[in-house]
Amino acid sequence: MKYIFSIILLLLSVGCSQQIGAYEFPPSPSGKIIIDNKEYQMEAGNYRWERKQGFNTEVVQTDAASPYQIAEHFSPISSNSHSKVDIVIENDPKITVYLWNKEGRLKEIDIKNNQISIPENKGRYIYEVVGQWDNGEVSYTFVVNIND
Repeated sequence: MKYIFSIILLLLSVGCSQQIGAYEFPPSPSGKIIIDNKEYQMEAGNYRWERKQGFNTEVVQTDAASPYQIAEHFSPISSNSHSKVDIVIENDPKITVYLWNKEGRLKEIDIKNNQISIPENKGRYIYEVVGQWDNGEVSYTFVVNIND
């Protein structure tokens, strides 16, 4: 009986590990925005993922630069005031959007149907988009420059 129980446990652990190995870990879901019918990739930053493997939980977490620091290294997207920004992230996570400056998060931005509105004032706006899934979270950054 002891041997049968050991064999069953072995088969269960092998079966579970094969199922988990069927996808990439940690996953790297892509994130993009659409402004004025043009697509732009967002820059991924911090992430945290976890998965169960048998009786263990594996956690992978990064500590990337802040969205403000990330924004210093790429060109902003030029847009007009009052434009709409559609946010598209693989596997439809719960999305939260924040406006940033050099001190950190300024405020949470209202989002409806994965869409936000660009402010009406000229300037450079740094956005952080946080996607949350059941087993993980990813922070993305994009920058918009309002011309008019």
